[in-house]
Amino acid sequence: MLALDVLLLVELKPAELPQLHDRETLVDKRYHRDVWRPVGDPGTILVDGQIAGTWRPRKSGRSLTISIKTFDSLPAAKRKSLKGEAEQIAPLRGASSVDVAFDTY
Repeated sequence: MLALDVLLLVELKPAELPQLHDRETLVDKRYHRDVWRPVGDPGTILVDGQIAGTWRPRKSGRSLTISIKTFDSLPAAKRKSLKGEAEQIAPLRGASSVDVAFDTY
């Protein structure tokens, strides 16, 4: 089931979405280099309508690891919802299992 209070989004590409050019309205300036990288932008996580961190997938065989890095610590209920989101992504990536690792900036 899709959790609407948290979402794992693909990378944010300002060239594809003109409204992303005003980055200060989306993410605190201190995290801009983490969200918008010169090469290989990570996905972003949305928590209660706000960008709250980044995520990166890594697949090994049929196992998928999702590394989530948040700007601030998240309550256990939000982490649980993000794990549920990761479980939805695993089959789309050809994985039969998923591990989720959390960290903060």
